[in-house]
Amino acid sequence: MTEPTETTTEQATTDSRAKRHLKGWAKWSHRLIYVGVLLPVVIVLGFAGAVHFMDFNQYKPQLESEFQKRTGYALSVEGEVGVSVWPFSLSVETVTVASPDGFEQPLAEIDQAEVTLSLWALFVEQRLKASGVELIGPRLNLIEKAGGQRNYQPLVARLAPVQASLASMFQSPSSSPLWMTPGNWGVGEANAATTDTATSESWDLEALIVRDGVLTWQSPQGNLALKHLSLMVYDLMPERPSEVMLSGQLASSGLAFQTQLDARGQMVLTNGMQSVTLNDWQADLRLQPIDSDEVPPLQATFKLAQAQLDREKDTFHVKQAALLSVLGRMEASGSGPWPFQSGKPLAGSLSMDRVNVRQWARHTGLNLPRFQSDQALTDVSLTLQGQWQGAQWSLEEVVAKLDQASLEGWMRRDPDGRIRFDWQGADWNLDHYQAWLKPRSQDSAAPDQTTEENGKESGDSASESVSDAALSDAKAQPRSVLPVGLPIKGLRTWQVEGDVALTHLRHQGVSYDEVRASVQSESGRWHLQPFMLRLYQGQIETELTLDVSGDTPAYSTSGQISDVAMQPLMTDAWQQSRLSGDLFLQFQLASKGVNPQLLKQNAAGRFEGEIRDGAYHGMDLNRLLSGQSAQPGETRFESLNFAAPVKDGVVDWETLAVTSERFSAQGSGNWDWGRGELSMRFDLNYDRPPKGLAMLEGLSVPVTVAGPTDQMVWQAPLDKLLQTPDNQKKLLDAVRQLLN
Repeated sequence: MTEPTETTTEQATTDSRAKRHLKGWAKWSHRLIYVGVLLPVVIVLGFAGAVHFMDFNQYKPQLESEFQKRTGYALSVEGEVGVSVWPFSLSVETVTVASPDGFEQPLAEIDQAEVTLSLWALFVEQRLKASGVELIGPRLNLIEKAGGQRNYQPLVARLAPVQASLASMFQSPSSSPLWMTPGNWGVGEANAATTDTATSESWDLEALIVRDGVLTWQSPQGNLALKHLSLMVYDLMPERPSEVMLSGQLASSGLAFQTQLDARGQMVLTNGMQSVTLNDWQADLRLQPIDSDEVPPLQATFKLAQAQLDREKDTFHVKQAALLSVLGRMEASGSGPWPFQSGKPLAGSLSMDRVNVRQWARHTGLNLPRFQSDQALTDVSLTLQGQWQGAQWSLEEVVAKLDQASLEGWMRRDPDGRIRFDWQGADWNLDHYQAWLKPRSQDSAAPDQTTEENGKESGDSASESVSDAALSDAKAQPRSVLPVGLPIKGLRTWQVEGDVALTHLRHQGVSYDEVRASVQSESGRWHLQPFMLRLYQGQIETELTLDVSGDTPAYSTSGQISDVAMQPLMTDAWQQSRLSGDLFLQFQLASKGVNPQLLKQNAAGRFEGEIRDGAYHGMDLNRLLSGQSAQPGETRFESLNFAAPVKDGVVDWETLAVTSERFSAQGSGNWDWGRGELSMRFDLNYDRPPKGLAMLEGLSVPVTVAGPTDQMVWQAPLDKLLQTPDNQKKLLDAVRQLLN
């Protein structure tokens, strides 16, 4: 056995020391691990004990005082204030935010509010951080009075400081732990210094939840209410998209329907909440009439590509806001100042594609007139772009399709206040849009009764019906209106200049191949000059003036009618075709009044003209004078010349001459245009009798026409036939010839 050397002894000593060091290190490592594990547990248990035994209700006065200091609104916390350790959250119950003086309803009421806080941020970062907010049963009342006072105006004025306070409350470092100074919940003096910089700090919420909320907006223009409001926002942090889900029931005092909506999309907020952006939103809508079970609900979808409200720049922007349903598609885009200011530009576009306006009105409770055509307003398409700044506005690139009709053009209001336009249209059948409106004196009236009371000679038009309804309204509330239903006040102030061109127009049964007019107005005087209409193989060239500068609207017109075919015109306009021929007429007429009946009664002027190559259908007077049967047949004539002055609605014929194959006639009498009655006499001269009746040449036969224009009675009184010496001599000569 060898003796240990010095080297071997030193090695053994070193190994022994290393083992002792490792054993000691392991012991202290275990101790440190125990301490690291137990210390947080002890801290949490201590924190839980402190929270459990602390009465947070004692801090209500500080909370209410601090809220009023920050917002200017009185806060009342009537319920319990509590803190939960797991999850770490602060809750308050029965909270009321009072409105300013002069408003009865509070600004807001909340049944329960709970704020979830982050323990990690509290212990590690030494700051309070809200990770979630939940409001149960909040009721927000926004009220605007007739004088312009708003209960939310002070809140808007202080919104930026409040946002800073909220940010500092939940984001700024706390000078001491919460459980040691619960009165300093991020809103004390230590945090007040951070107010100016709070908006630049980061903040985020994992969730913002609102359950069973109510939002009401009351104003002189009407009330708006969003009930059963549910809102869920996830991952709410600045400059990052947050997922939002929203549902509720929307109703308005001015609408006869309510809307159930379920919406979802993304929202982006800036750090100071100065800008809000919505992206890719879609909402399912269900429109339900409030007081009617006969109309089924309407399902629709709302889509929004983007909307942005920038409170720093005071602007808004909307891109592709669309409403889609089986009744068509509507879409709008726009941008401008927010809130709206007349001096700043507002621009936008609107489009409608195959929209059934009648069905939309039915589902939304709008009372449209009863049109003569069931297809009226069932297929409406429109595209336009517009701008508005101050007193100036413009509608550019307007393309409209109303059922089968089309209209294109532009309209604008220039800085000088003059409205200028240029419109072209085609295939306008205005008869489809004639509307029957019930007189106020009768709950129900047949269309013909309404027509008779309105004093219309034949046919009906939407403009006249609306005008008459306006007249009945005027009995309760005096108001001057024109027969077309336009207010006198507007026509007196508008300055207009523009052109209109329409093809294939139909109104009151009359078809127009083309209508062209240049319109000008100044100081209440409106001029259509020139005013040209092409119809029934001819045309009308006229000038029309409307003067509304006085107490009663006054009309004047002059012009000529050339080569208009009478028979199709009378068939379409008056549903009778007894007279045919080509009409040539010169006229000059004036009148005044606020309805068609007064315009007829007050008519004055003169007209004269001729009907060439015409015929009176239903009786052949030439055959009768040649000894044959007069019916059926037609009395053809080479010309019918006429001239007459008009005074107080009465046409007094001074020239009425007919030249035909075997006779000529001279007429006299009058036509009461206002009453629609004729009283006339014709003296028929037997100019060219057949050879067998040559002895009757020159015989004068009196014929009278009297009665309403649609029920004229023709008579030939034989007792007057022998009253003239010439007739007596001719008849005696004829008797002698027959006896010989």
